[in-house]
Amino acid sequence: MPEENLTKLKDALKRVQELIFLIEKDISGVRLRSATILRHEELKKQVDSVIKTIEEDVKKVERGISPLKQYFFLRNKALNAINNLTSSLEKMIKESTSIEEIQETIRLFSKNAQEEFVVTLLQLEKLWNEEIMELMDAMKKVISIMQVTNEKIVRYKRECNIQGGVDSDIGKLLDNLFSGNYEDFDRIEKELRAKLLPET
Repeated sequence: MPEENLTKLKDALKRVQELIFLIEKDISGVRLRSATILRHEELKKQVDSVIKTIEEDVKKVERGISPLKQYFFLRNKALNAINNLTSSLEKMIKESTSIEEIQETIRLFSKNAQEEFVVTLLQLEKLWNEEIMELMDAMKKVISIMQVTNEKIVRYKRECNIQGGVDSDIGKLLDNLFSGNYEDFDRIEKELRAKLLPET
């Protein structure tokens, strides 16, 4: 009898595992609407391949935080340089009283501001071509994933009956397995399966 109970418990755990697998793959980026995928190794490999591609884009974005900060730092530096050039030209126009004074201001301030502006623009272009452009492509995909994930959160709150705190239908399934209440387990598992896999 204990062995029969253990078999029953393990079978119930397999059913929970299947539902958790579906949620895991869904949150990772692939919405599974058929349990047949679980029975075909080739289909599972395809799902894992899609998820791997998504994860690579997420890693690119994570690695890209530092170059992105550098890009904005350089952009601000270019803006400051061109603002300094504008200010020095305006000051010369309003305040200079001689050619010599204008020449000195150009030599000390305007030329330096112009050079810094050009150098910074070239640094920005280099950074864009070497790192930011690839990062932007990955970010577009990741932003799309983030939007979809947020939609999934809303859906899972409904489908898994997440109200507040830490409780959900998944938690109720585990509670019922822990207490040996298979009648409630079967009812909740069937309802949850119908929501997660409506065709089965």
